[in-house]
Amino acid sequence: MNPAGTSNLGLEDRLLIRQMSDFISNVRSAALGTLFSALIVIPLMAKAEQAVFWACWVPVLLLLDGLRVHQTFDFDEASTDPAYIKSNVVYATGLAMACGAHWSIAFVVLWQTAQSPGEFLTLCVLAAGIMSSALLQYRHLKPAAVAQMLACVLAGTGIALLYPPKLAVPIVLLVWLHGIIVLRGVTDHARFYREQLIEEIELERSEQTVRLLLHEYEASASDWLFETNPAGRFLEISERFAEAAGRSADEMRKTGVLDLFARGAERRELAEMIDAQQAFRNHILPVAGKGRKTWWSVSAKPLNDGSMRGVMSDVSAEVMAERRLSRMARNDTLT
Repeated sequence: MNPAGTSNLGLEDRLLIRQMSDFISNVRSAALGTLFSALIVIPLMAKAEQAVFWACWVPVLLLLDGLRVHQTFDFDEASTDPAYIKSNVVYATGLAMACGAHWSIAFVVLWQTAQSPGEFLTLCVLAAGIMSSALLQYRHLKPAAVAQMLACVLAGTGIALLYPPKLAVPIVLLVWLHGIIVLRGVTDHARFYREQLIEEIELERSEQTVRLLLHEYEASASDWLFETNPAGRFLEISERFAEAAGRSADEMRKTGVLDLFARGAERRELAEMIDAQQAFRNHILPVAGKGRKTWWSVSAKPLNDGSMRGVMSDVSAEVMAERRLSRMARNDTLT
């Protein structure tokens, strides 16, 4: 994605816009995942004496997920206002932290009442899923991922405190060890992601420069660049090219290369080279509808998908000059 106007922003602001846009694209699936987790875990493990707690916890979960989803609809991905983007980053990070803390509370409550090995296994799977989502769903926005992970680590620490020190210390060490590993993964991914975005932004800048140079070239040069689709129809027609062909740009887009030229041996030879996907250079043909007084030179190279790129130029003066010289030479020979 490259919102209009971002080229005038600094690199950090452009990175933040891209990161926030990519983050927003994953929020809905993350919210849906938490809802399905609640639908699976709560009916399976919630106890009757905890009815009041769950009656409060579930609406708060719905509210938090609703706010996250609402942000995805409310966020303007075309915005280039750094202050607007930063405020959305802060808001998203706050929601991620609130969701992590909310699930951490539920995790502690469920752990205290878990009894069977199957229930403990379910909670372990839930914990692994929450930690994985911090790395995968929030990987585009490091602050949100860190906030989610810290909430999970603190929940694990709280659960460890429910046990005697002999067991609590190893649990805390394991929780923080794996928490740090995941946070390191989040940091590494954020660095790789940043480097990739910088490369994409630099590539976009290069493409914009090339397009600007091509536009200036087409506006001032006597040649016309062209491109066709696999069906042989013109794409991206410049006004100068359409004017030279004596047609509108819309008509040109419905036209193939061969349609521009008069029937004859030159056109048949051009058709054979196009059908054979063969590159050609300086192939001279008479232009259709302009008699034999207008001649164009065509050079093109086919692409792997069947499309073609090339250049055309008006060589009428050269052709007519060559013909005059040829007539003069014949006349001199006869006399």
